[in-house]
Amino acid sequence: MNSNYACATEQGYLNHVRRNDAPCMTCKAWKKKNDAGEAAKAAPVRSKAQVAECGTVSGYRKHRRNSEAACAPCREEANRVSRENKAKKRTVRVAGGPKPAPQEPKEPRTIKHGTTAGYQAHKRRDEQPCEPCLAALREKSRKARADAPKKPRVRKLLPCGTAAAYLRHLRDNEEACPPCKEAQRLDSVAKRARKIAREGGPRPHAGRKPITHGTIAGRAQHVRRGEMPCDPCRIAFNEYNRQYSASRRKAA
Repeated sequence: MNSNYACATEQGYLNHVRRNDAPCMTCKAWKKKNDAGEAAKAAPVRSKAQVAECGTVSGYRKHRRNSEAACAPCREEANRVSRENKAKKRTVRVAGGPKPAPQEPKEPRTIKHGTTAGYQAHKRRDEQPCEPCLAALREKSRKARADAPKKPRVRKLLPCGTAAAYLRHLRDNEEACPPCKEAQRLDSVAKRARKIAREGGPRPHAGRKPITHGTIAGRAQHVRRGEMPCDPCRIAFNEYNRQYSASRRKAA
C-alpha cells in the first residue's frame, strides 16, 4: 500500500493504472467490491410476483396473495411438497436429533370414575358410562337446575265451555262443569270424524270375526257388539265364574 496513491479509493486505483503499477491488495479489494456494486445496480429489479411461475410453490403463493384460485399445476406442486414435508416429519430421526414418533399408541389414561370427566371419557371411548359417572352427571345437572333462576309461570285462565278448560278442571282435581263436559264431548266427536275421514270412511262391519259361541271370548264379543249373549256363551261364562270362586275359596 502506497500512501501517495490514496489506496482503497477510486483515485488510488486510477493512480496505479496511470503509472503502470500493479494494484496493491487494498485497491484490488476495493475494485472487486465496486464492480459487484455496479453490477447489482445495473441488474433489473424483479419483484416476487414477477419471479413466481406457475407449477411451483411460489406460483401457488402468488395465486393466494392475489386472492385467486390456484391453477392445476400450482395446486399439484403445492400438494406434492406438502406430502413430502409431512413424510419427512414422520420419519425417524438419527441419533442425537429430536425424539422419534412413537411406533405404538399410548395406553389410554385411567378413567376417574364418579366424575363428569369420567363420564366424558367413557363417551369418547364409545363405552357405556358406569353408574358412579352417571350419578355424578345427574348430580351436576340437578345442581345446575337448582341454581338456575326460576321464572314464574303465568298460567292463563281458560274460559269454561272449551276442551282446554275441561283439561284444566282435571289438572286442578275439580269436577268439570256441564259446559266443559259438553265441549269435551263435541271435541271427541270431531276428532273421531277427522280420523274416519283420513282413513277414507268408516270400517265395514263385514270384516268382524265370527263369534265363537259357548266360550268366554264369545260372550265378550256379544257385549262389544251391544248384543244379548246367547245361552251357550252365558252358560260358559257362569261356569267360569263358579270355577274361579271355588279356586279362591280353596286357596284361602
